Amino acid sequence: MRPLEWLIAAASLLGIVWFLQPRLPSSTLWFGVAAATLVLLHVWLEGVHWQMAPAYLALPLTLFIGATGFTSPMLRLSCAIMAGAMVGASLFLSWVLPMFKLPVPSGRYPVGTSMLYLTDSFRAEMHEGARSGNREVVAQLWYPAATAQWQRAMYRRKKETTFRSSYQAVLRTHSLQDAPMASGRFPVVVHNSAWWGFRNRSTFMTQDLASHGFVVVAISHPYNSSMVELADGSVANPDYSLDLGFSLARYIPIQERFAMADEELAIQTADCRFVLDELEKLDRTPGSPLESRLCMDRVGTYGYSFGGAVSVEFAREDPRVRAALELDGVLHGAAASHGLDKPVLLIDAPWMISPGEHTAIWAPKILGDARVAETSRLWNTIAESKVRLLEQCGGGRIIIEGLGHGGFTDQIFMSPLRKLSSAGSVPPKRVAHILNTYVLAFFRQTLLDEPAPLLLQNTEDFPEVTVQEWRPCVK
Repeated sequence: MRPLEWLIAAASLLGIVWFLQPRLPSSTLWFGVAAATLVLLHVWLEGVHWQMAPAYLALPLTLFIGATGFTSPMLRLSCAIMAGAMVGASLFLSWVLPMFKLPVPSGRYPVGTSMLYLTDSFRAEMHEGARSGNREVVAQLWYPAATAQWQRAMYRRKKETTFRSSYQAVLRTHSLQDAPMASGRFPVVVHNSAWWGFRNRSTFMTQDLASHGFVVVAISHPYNSSMVELADGSVANPDYSLDLGFSLARYIPIQERFAMADEELAIQTADCRFVLDELEKLDRTPGSPLESRLCMDRVGTYGYSFGGAVSVEFAREDPRVRAALELDGVLHGAAASHGLDKPVLLIDAPWMISPGEHTAIWAPKILGDARVAETSRLWNTIAESKVRLLEQCGGGRIIIEGLGHGGFTDQIFMSPLRKLSSAGSVPPKRVAHILNTYVLAFFRQTLLDEPAPLLLQNTEDFPEVTVQEWRPCVK
């Protein structure tokens, strides 16, 4: 909990004790004024969120007890117990889903962030159920900032959250909203999130890359990404009944799932090319905040889960992209069958090595035994395609023990309960340090031509990590 939240909880408990006294102290009025001021400061500086709602109600309840002058000891005690339970509920909720803190970026630059709302006049929107018109894309930039004295950005935007995640719209990050960019030219890295993911789900990683002198552009792909607020304020939602294999809200045969994935892959890789085109234009536009700031001949890409497939395919199709990194991802499209002639690095959790065994454990709980075999075949096919890519084209693979699929995102910081955080056995801050170190090394090597011995061998500094170097097969 944050400082003012602790003070509100403490003030509520103090008020309970205060108003249980037979005769109220003469300073009762001042206590009420101080409590109200405390809440107003919290609203202004920290932001209202639902985990604290019971504590918000506890304060006026204690004030009500005192103001009405209840004489019945039983009634006063009952109200006090109710107020105490409210404070306890807020303490519990704030522990289960806290206002979490991401690691401080490790680079020398402050980090700025800003939004881009783009419309592709050459493409029509193709998603079923989407509004008609040209394809709209939303992207968020993280970049080296010229100053550290600026307003800190919120983690997410209100319209892109549910009630449960609404607290993230008042959660401040280490990024600075619309801060001016530092002078110089910086390499560009394009990021793609998971199926139903949101662009800032791995903010700990994007902030760290930006602090080391990279411009990271994370793309929301409307109608597949999680809720996306468009330029006019409307919200594009995905079809949550369509899933590639995790929860399977409704049954989809394996071949249809692959066809669905390839169709979405084509849309998202086109989004990536379009965003890169627009960045080139902004780099050449006089007066643009990005004018003469982007090294468009030093472009990389990375993605998580399905975003990994998008990033690898994007690197295959676009000659401007020099390297691709996949985070516990999948492969679809031409890259899965024909490979990639550029540097590629796969960073995986152990389950991706033998997904059939993993499926046998969790699938019956969701699917029932009847469809376990087919789902196992789906994941085995994906795992085999990754090995085939490395065998044919070469590249690197890093396996991090103690990670689950959610361990590559900010989710590991969102709760101390593993059921909610998807954290593995490695502490979240340690996970972030490992991932940030290897991701930074890869892009420094491929985009800045800086040697990275870390990517070639195991090291005692990271005993959780197994490094594999694959050399292409001689044809």
